[in-house]
Order: sequence, then structure tokens, then C-alpha cells
Amino acid sequence: MKVRATNLRHAYGDRITLNGVSFEIASGDRVALTGRNGAGKTTLLRIIALELKPDWGELEFEGDFRIGALEQDPSFETGVSVQTVIRQAMQHVFNLEQRLRELETELESNPEAVLEWSATLEAFEVAGGYSAEARAAQLTRKDWSPLNTIDSRLLSHGARLDRFAALGAGNGRE
Repeated sequence: MKVRATNLRHAYGDRITLNGVSFEIASGDRVALTGRNGAGKTTLLRIIALELKPDWGELEFEGDFRIGALEQDPSFETGVSVQTVIRQAMQHVFNLEQRLRELETELESNPEAVLEWSATLEAFEVAGGYSAEARAAQLTRKDWSPLNTIDSRLLSHGARLDRFAALGAGNGRE
């Protein structure tokens, strides 16, 4: 998958937040977006996530892709466990794994199922499926900051855990 932006521009009223932004991100690339407050980081991410349209410029996606995004200031229902939030964020990976199991039972009676099985396996691997459970466990370890500063079993309403962003696609290919 590839994301390409050419000459993106966005303004809120008279305030220009992005002007002439161009970049290309290839599958497997890891990117850090830094800048001062108000520089347009969130605006750019919202454009990439298709939540906001640029005033000018082009945004192109090549190949199969899945956009994963978390709110900058997420809030959770009272009493929701950290494990539940993590599993919800990774649900697409677990759904792929379940579909693989279903297709494996069909393979003997339906040889054509091998094509769907192969495509599903590739999507599972790209999404980091083989390490999904280990990543989920790592994110809930008691000695892992920031989870060690709160009750790691429950999230209070409005709890903010920036490290959930580490879930992403699992391997930077989402």
C-alpha cells in the first residue's frame, strides 16, 4: 500500500494550517509526525483518515489498505477493561483469524476456497496476526508505563492512554 499527498492545503477560516504539504509513504514505512501545537499535525492525520477534505491538493491511496485511527483524546465507558479496549482495537485481526479457521474446514470439500484462504492469510499476516495476542498481552503488563499508573483492569470515563496508538496495524503496514 502506498499513500501519496501532493500540495495539500487546508485552512480554518483565515488561519492556514497546511500549505503545500507533499509526501509519500510506502508499505512498511514507519513515520513520525512532530511539530508545535497548532502546526497542523491533527489536521493532516484527519485528512489521511478521510475524516476531513483538504481545501486543495490530492491524496491518493494505492493497493489494499485499512485506515486505523484513534481519537486524540479518547473516552471510555466507566468500567470497561483495558483488555476489552485493546481487543476491540484489534478486532479486525481476530476476525481474519476466525475466517481462516472457517475456510480451513471448507478446503477439503471446496477446492476453490483456497483462493479466499490465501487472500485472507495474506491480510492476516500484513495485519500482524501472528503476534496479535502477544502485543495485546504486552500492552496490559503491570510494569509497562502508562498502564502502571492506573488500575490496569478498568478505565474510567475519559481515561487517556496514548499507548493504545501502538496497536495500529501491528507492523506499520496499515
